Amino acid sequence: MTTANSHYPRTGLRLRCEIGVNPKVRSSCLNFAAWLRLNMEFPIRVVVYLKKNYQIKNR
Repeated sequence: MTTANSHYPRTGLRLRCEIGVNPKVRSSCLNFAAWLRLNMEFPIRVVVYLKKNYQIKNR
């Protein structure tokens, strides 16, 4: 499946960082995401959320 044939309007990898996330963790994740974008194709949008809490609850 290529991006031209898909029905998804948005593609790629995106990171969303909450205020209060450890700066070293944030920096490492951003570096890894940059490397990952160079080595993999994301035909649909993948969003990674970095949260400051140890544990989160779904609603």
